[in-house]
Order: sequence, then C-alpha cells, then structure tokens
Amino acid sequence: MALQKKNVKCAREVAILAPYAAKCCVRDDISNMPSFTACIEYALERVESFEEEYGKINFYALMGMPLAVFDVPASFDGTTRYEASLFGSEAFFLKLETFRAALAKLDFPGVRMVYNNFALRAVLRALYAIEHRERDCFNGVFNRLS
Repeated sequence: MALQKKNVKCAREVAILAPYAAKCCVRDDISNMPSFTACIEYALERVESFEEEYGKINFYALMGMPLAVFDVPASFDGTTRYEASLFGSEAFFLKLETFRAALAKLDFPGVRMVYNNFALRAVLRALYAIEHRERDCFNGVFNRLS
C-alpha cells in the first residue's frame, strides 16, 4: 500500500496535545520517534478500544472543556491555525474519515461543520482524557462508564 499525504489545517491546541500522544506512543512501545501521523493513529486506536471496552465517550462534554483542563496555559490561543501534514496508508485515512463522520453525526453547538481539524482535536483530547480519567474534571466525559 502506498503512503498518501494530506495537508490539514490544525488548531494550535493540536501542537500541544500531539506531543502528549507521542509520549504515550513511546511508553507503549509503538515507536521511539513517533511521527504526527503515528500519534493520531495511536489516539484513534486507543479511543476505539476504550469505547469498545467501557462505552461511548461524551464528545459534547469533551469538546466543551476549556484548554486548561488539558494542561494548556489559559493564556494560550488554541484557535489559531497552522498547517500540518499527515502521511499514511489508505487504511489510516479511512479510519480518520470514519471518526470524523461519526463526530459529524453529532450536533455540536457553534460548530457548523466537523472538519478534520475538529476530529484531530477531538481524538487527541479523548486520548488525554482516557489517560487522566481519574481526574474529577473528566467525570462528565465518562459518565456512562461502570
């Protein structure tokens, strides 16, 4: 399978959350030098396996949280955009598109359309929340868990 390249405009919060995903990739022996794409792929897989085991993540609550919950300084402007490149297999891009399409079925207040930028933010926030689910601030994100 040939690798494909896709340029995506990302909110700056992705630049803060992606290194956390990279740390998880290294910790879990996925890669010693994970690429941006590897971080996203890892986050997608973790979210999928988590939801299979524990139930759906409340993405309404997750995406409504302030950046400070994700250890991003309150003064940080997470909305400014930058361009990043994803290099991956057709299967990777299909998985990302499936995740984006699932989010698009939800009706997020103030979001006119769920683009890849939103999906990248959501999957990285979800990974962070999964890793820190013992924090009280994430109770509303995992409220269906038993």
